[in-house]
Amino acid sequence: MSEHERATAPPGDGARPRTRRILGAAAGLLAVLLVALAIDGALAVRDLRTAERDARATQAALETGLLSDALRSAEDATDAATAADRRLTRSHWRAAAALPVVGGDVAALRALAATGAAAAGLVDQVLVAAGPVVDAGADALVLDGRLDIDLLRAISAALEEADLATLQAARSELADRAERPRSATLGDAAHQVLDVTGELATALPKAGEHLSLAVALLGGDGDRRYLVAVQNPGELRGTGGLIGFLAVLELHDGEVHLAEPTGIDADTAIDGTVLVPLGAFSRSTRFDITAPEAYQARYGSVGGATFLPSTNVDPDLPTVAPLVLAQYEQASGQRLDGLLALDPLGLQLLFEAIGPLDVPDDAAALSAELPDPIPAERIAEVLLIDSYEVLGGGSDERRRYHAEVAGAALRTLLAGEWEPLAIARALDTAAHARHLQFHSSEPEEQRHLEELGITGALRAREDGDDLLGVTVVNIGGNKADVHVAHELQHDLRLEVVESDRGRELWRDSETRLRISNAVDVDSDPYISTSLQPTSPSEPRVTTGELGLVRSWVTMWVPPGATLVRATDLDGGQLTTWQDAIHGLETVDQLLETPHEQTTGVDVALRGPTGILAEGDTLTYPLTLWRQAKGVADHLDVRIEAPAGWRIAAVEVAAEGPQIGLGPAPFTGPVEVTARTPDLVQLEGAMTADVRVTLELERDD
Repeated sequence: MSEHERATAPPGDGARPRTRRILGAAAGLLAVLLVALAIDGALAVRDLRTAERDARATQAALETGLLSDALRSAEDATDAATAADRRLTRSHWRAAAALPVVGGDVAALRALAATGAAAAGLVDQVLVAAGPVVDAGADALVLDGRLDIDLLRAISAALEEADLATLQAARSELADRAERPRSATLGDAAHQVLDVTGELATALPKAGEHLSLAVALLGGDGDRRYLVAVQNPGELRGTGGLIGFLAVLELHDGEVHLAEPTGIDADTAIDGTVLVPLGAFSRSTRFDITAPEAYQARYGSVGGATFLPSTNVDPDLPTVAPLVLAQYEQASGQRLDGLLALDPLGLQLLFEAIGPLDVPDDAAALSAELPDPIPAERIAEVLLIDSYEVLGGGSDERRRYHAEVAGAALRTLLAGEWEPLAIARALDTAAHARHLQFHSSEPEEQRHLEELGITGALRAREDGDDLLGVTVVNIGGNKADVHVAHELQHDLRLEVVESDRGRELWRDSETRLRISNAVDVDSDPYISTSLQPTSPSEPRVTTGELGLVRSWVTMWVPPGATLVRATDLDGGQLTTWQDAIHGLETVDQLLETPHEQTTGVDVALRGPTGILAEGDTLTYPLTLWRQAKGVADHLDVRIEAPAGWRIAAVEVAAEGPQIGLGPAPFTGPVEVTARTPDLVQLEGAMTADVRVTLELERDD
């Protein structure tokens, strides 16, 4: 074509070859891009799946206390997540994110990888900071009998100073992209990662804060001295059991040892142990301390605050602990920094993470019938049942055996020859079942301990929960309660009523407590002989009836509840009395249960839950508060929805330990056994608090 012809030709004719070439090149580039995306995408997905698998392996290793395996898995998860992140941040992925149709999925996948990499990196950093513990276990924490406070501080700093900025930025981007992908699977994965990483972002600094508190409590910021009170649930008290032995736990910059409590005549102490029988302590000292007015009004008649074995008749340890510490200060002239309450079931839970308990030679020589070593799973049974039957409950030999074994158990715990995560989980389990309770005399520390749920407080699991609690106090002075089963049945009917506050949720409840007494009257008389209560300064007098269980039963409910009726199991009217303390109201009753018989009480109450019924949905959370006992309670609960409402969802949080003695050993966790739109029923062995949450909807 001549120049003139080209100049006069139609414009489209000359442009076609160039357009075709451009389109061909673009198609080629797009094909290359798609191939690259396909390859990188497949590899990125593979890396993300590897990261997920390794993350799950990390969690499993942490749950079983295998720190070295957890570190390796966390490092592998970090490497895989980082590899996926690097692939998905290459230039062709940035270009693909701008494409129509598939761009949203590409951007979401990139954000998912970035968030996973940031989270895995944080976990890896913390585990690296804890490297000495990972490599050497508890040996890194305890050196020559001294806790390595500096190492604990370093781990705490790593937790508190974890750089969350990268994770938060990645989470923000992922949250923005989570609603856009066309792939439902990708969207679900994004929301799941957001939930998990959100928990991580909250948990890391909080864990650092709590570990920093632990450093202070362990004497890292100055000497600490705590009173150790070993409670015996064979004779129930409000906080769990009779305080049978005392010791003082002393900590100085990581050095820990037990000391004999002062204020006791030397000739009453048992040779060869740092623990002292409480009976000697209580006989030698009467106390004159200031107690809260409500406490004194309720418990003054039974020697509360003046007689140590009666002081913990109240179930709220934050109330009881300052009184016990004041008693000790009056007797010894020494102010202590807090109180640690522990019982044999708590010891057993801890030793199930350690192994058998070696019995000191002097204690083992007292009887060949008692095991040495004591298998971890039998510690509570040996201390609370076997030792009484073999050595005799009232004998000096039994008291010496208990003191020696309890002292050996505490010294073994302090020696630190255990896996840190395994013992941490055991401590958590024991604390939430109130077999281990801790009080600090420092208000700010006490506030943190309350957040951890280890103070033994008489309160609902969460603020705003409805609450029901039943406690039993042994007023017979025997050790029968490890042979006695308690069955709790709660029937709740919810109702929406018009009140001064508006439409409010009310509760009609009927609670039945059945006490089944399986005491063997042919066993040790110290277990089965009941005593008449007298004033603390006078000798106790036996009833003459073997096997009688005498119980002070208390039901705890929120304020505003009205007593409808109280009857025995046959419907006969009972004379109860009502009281108020700790922001709760009580219904109290004395019961006597002869051996091989069952007695009980039925209490009907009506009152507001404090929950407003605004809108078409509402949430009803209920805490069933449990006193620490040696025997698991059998729990049976029925909750009916209000008229015109239906139960849309139900959640049960029951994390008690699988432990129990006597006639009702642990048989299974509390769980939902029946459910309809109008009713939910749950049943099982109750060994700790149970929280039930109902989501209610209007039934249109």
